[in-house]
Amino acid sequence: YYLCTNELKVLFTIAVPRGRTMMKNSGFTFIELMIVMAIIGILSSFTIINYFGWLPKYKLSSAVRSMQCTLQLVRVAAINKNSTVTVVFNPHTNSCFAFLDNGDGGGTADDALQNGTERLVRRIDLPAGINLINPTFGSTLQFNNRGMPNAGGDVVVETKTISKTVRLFLSGKSLII
Repeated sequence: YYLCTNELKVLFTIAVPRGRTMMKNSGFTFIELMIVMAIIGILSSFTIINYFGWLPKYKLSSAVRSMQCTLQLVRVAAINKNSTVTVVFNPHTNSCFAFLDNGDGGGTADDALQNGTERLVRRIDLPAGINLINPTFGSTLQFNNRGMPNAGGDVVVETKTISKTVRLFLSGKSLII
């Protein structure tokens, strides 16, 4: 037993020089933490740059889908209500609204003006930075009780750098191009 203990003392003495105590490696040094923070900062800067490049495209795509959805909804509303539905586009306010043009409440039917108590079907206000360009068919569009528009054409929605178009066919179908 004595021999084993002395051998362990010799081994321990060789492994740990005299005058030094063993330190536990439980944690990170300041330099290691700073390196990790620098790596996280670099990766997050790439993410932020990509986010700001992606945001206008997302807003534009969302606005165009909303415009196409409105045209489809108006077509269905005209068929369901067996009435004319008018869509009014306003490029100055970057908005559009649709209403049943049936003459309810003392209004005049099929006059492309919301008067009396003609019911609003839908209203869209485009987000900031998204612009509505004058549609090729004019500022008003009417769908008859069979869901057919009085004109076909394009509605262009744009940002400063890119644009997308909703094409409306005389059959009443719409397509994003």
